[in-house]
Amino acid sequence: LDHLADVLPSETLGVAVGWAASLTSVREGAAQIMAATERIHALVKAVKGFTFMDRERVREEVNIARGLADTVAMLENKSRSKPVRVQVETAEELPGVFGFGSELNQVWEKLIDNAIDAARVGGNVSVIATRRGDFVVVRVMDDGPGIPEEHRARIFDPFFTTKPVGLGTGLGLDIARRFTHLNDGDLDFTSQPGHTVFRVRLPVSGTNPSARGVK
Repeated sequence: LDHLADVLPSETLGVAVGWAASLTSVREGAAQIMAATERIHALVKAVKGFTFMDRERVREEVNIARGLADTVAMLENKSRSKPVRVQVETAEELPGVFGFGSELNQVWEKLIDNAIDAARVGGNVSVIATRRGDFVVVRVMDDGPGIPEEHRARIFDPFFTTKPVGLGTGLGLDIARRFTHLNDGDLDFTSQPGHTVFRVRLPVSGTNPSARGVK
């Protein structure tokens, strides 16, 4: 601006400054549009991956790491608005599981969505996927108040919810457990104040779940 003031006549200086300001605003607006377009593209990609769009409902090799990433992307707006920090950690070379990808993604959605609801404001949700022998184990953890002792026996019952009226149907955990069983896995949890963990165990592709006690 000092350089413009030195080289331009006073009668044209105001026009030049206005033009420079407009150009800066246009560039900032274009950058924001590009960033928004990239976010939309990422979200559409996540939605397609989450729903297994254009894929037949058949058992296939399922990439757990990809499913968890797509699910967290779908829930990003909710976690940001609370706010809650959601972190995903997947083991290197995590093996696939043989199952229905869309149903497994709904398991992740129900568990992570519940964890965000349960976590304290400004708190954390951790999603960790590892291999344990012939199984892939996914743990969804939150730092909320925990599940009261008197509710734990009913936590998977259809229509049971501790959320206020209108904020929960009581079907999320029931659906998560049903879909886990559909994919030859099991689902359990542990809870104490400040640390609740829901654990999904799924047989690695190529193993025989019935021979290892998975129902």
